[in-house]
Amino acid sequence: MKKILSSQVGILINDWYRFIRTFSVPDTEILKEQVEREIENMEEYQDYIAKLKIIYALFEEYNELEVKESFLVFRK
Repeated sequence: MKKILSSQVGILINDWYRFIRTFSVPDTEILKEQVEREIENMEEYQDYIAKLKIIYALFEEYNELEVKESFLVFRK
């Protein structure tokens, strides 16, 4: 399988964050899955991978909070 550049994964994570901030839940879920796949196929730069995984974990938590908040807003 072809390895993806870590910089490309960083761009995807940035795009994912943009969707999180705009409460675009369907786009957020699609991009989250893409980020997860690409992290697994990323080049082996262990230091950079570790940093991206930390950023991913933070955004994943933020995403969950945003999804829950948007669900509560739409339920009212």
